[in-house]
Amino acid sequence: MAKLKDHQLFYAFRLVYLFPVFYVFCLPFQRPFPKIIIIAWAVYLIFRGNHQLFLKNLKKYKVVLLSPAIYIINIISAVLSEDTAHAIAKLETKLGLLFIPIFLLYLPIFSNRFIRDVFRSFVMGILSCLVVCSLLFDWSEFNSSSMLYVGFSQFMHTSYFALCLDIAIASLMFYPFRILPFRTLQTNQIIKIGLIGFLSLFVFLLSSKAGIIALAFLFLIKALSFIQWKNRNHWVGLVGGIIIVGVISVNNPRVQSLITLVDKTLHQEELKVSESNTLRLAIWPKAYDLFEKAPWIGVGLGDADQKLIDEYKKEPERLGHLINLGLNAHNTFLQEAINAGIFALSLLLSFLFGVLWNKRFKLLAVAFFLLFFINFLTESMLEKSVGISIFCFFYPLLYLMQERLEEKQLSQ
Repeated sequence: MAKLKDHQLFYAFRLVYLFPVFYVFCLPFQRPFPKIIIIAWAVYLIFRGNHQLFLKNLKKYKVVLLSPAIYIINIISAVLSEDTAHAIAKLETKLGLLFIPIFLLYLPIFSNRFIRDVFRSFVMGILSCLVVCSLLFDWSEFNSSSMLYVGFSQFMHTSYFALCLDIAIASLMFYPFRILPFRTLQTNQIIKIGLIGFLSLFVFLLSSKAGIIALAFLFLIKALSFIQWKNRNHWVGLVGGIIIVGVISVNNPRVQSLITLVDKTLHQEELKVSESNTLRLAIWPKAYDLFEKAPWIGVGLGDADQKLIDEYKKEPERLGHLINLGLNAHNTFLQEAINAGIFALSLLLSFLFGVLWNKRFKLLAVAFFLLFFINFLTESMLEKSVGISIFCFFYPLLYLMQERLEEKQLSQ
C-alpha cells in the first residue's frame, strides 16, 4: 500500500513530470496543445524549477546542448540575413531546438517509471488521434491510389503523422512497458503485438514512403535482435519475413511510384518534375549548388528560401512547378547547410549520429536514429514546428536515458 501511495505522490508533488507526459500525449494533435503545454512548462520552471539541479544535469549531459547550439548558429545566420522578418519567423518556429532539451534537464531523475509513462502516454495519444481522425475523415474519399495520404491526418502533414506512428511502434517494440495495468506479462505482450499490427496497418494506409521504409527497418531490427546466427530455422524465418514485408510494401501505390522513379533514373529517362519523388530529385542539386556558394555561414536563415527559388528560376521551363510551389530543400541536412552553413550541419550530424557511438545503447536508440535519419532525408523537419516538437523531445530524451543507464551500471 505504501508503494501505491508513493507512486501517487510521485506525480502529485512532482508536477514537473506531468508536463512531458502531457506534452507527448498532445503531440499527435499539434496546434495549439503542445505550444500551450510548453508555455505552461516554461512558466512553471521559471518560478518552481530547481535551477541548481539544472546546472548539475547540465554538467553531466553536455551532449544535449548540441541542439541549443544549432539554434544559436541559426541566430547568427538570421542576423546576417537581408530578409529580417522571415528570419525572425523562422527563429520563432525553431525555438524548440533551444528550449525543449533545456526543459528536460530540469527533470530530477530519468527513472524507468517516468520513461514508461512517457511512452505509454504517447501511444495513448496516437490511438486517440487515430480515433478522432477516423471520425472526421470522409471514408467515401478513400481510393486505392493514394489511400489515406490525403485528408485523413487532420492535425499535421501525413509524413509527420506516419513518423509519429513509427515512433509509437518503435517504443512498443524496443522498450518494456505495460500499456494497461494487467498483472500478467503475457496479456500485455498480446496487447502490444496487436497494437504494433494495428499501427503498422495505418502506416501502410497513410502511404508515406518514408514511413513505410522506416517501418520495414523497425521490423528488420526486431528480427535481428531475436535471431541466433547458428540456427538455420532463424535464418529461414528472417529471409521469409523480409520477403513478406517487401511484398506488402511494394504493393503500396506510392511505393510503386518510387520504384518506377528509380527504374527510370537508372535508365536515364527524362523525368517530369511534378510528382513528389521527382520534385525532390530536382530540388536537391539546386540546394547543393546554393550551399556551395556559401558553405561556411550559409546564405542566411531569412534568405535561404528565396535564394533557392532563384535557383529554380534559372530553369523555368523544367522547374516551373517548383517556382509556383516555393518549395524548400525537402532535406533537413541540405536545408540546415544552406541556412547556416557547415557548422550547423556538423552539429546536427554529431547530434544525430552520436547515439551510435555508445556501446551500451539500446535497440530503441538505433531504431529512433533510423526513423529520424530517413525522415531527414526526405523532409526539412527543422523548418516545421511539428518536426521540431517531435525531434527535440525524443532525441535528447534518448541521450538522457542512456546517461542514466550508464550511471546505474557503473555503480553496480
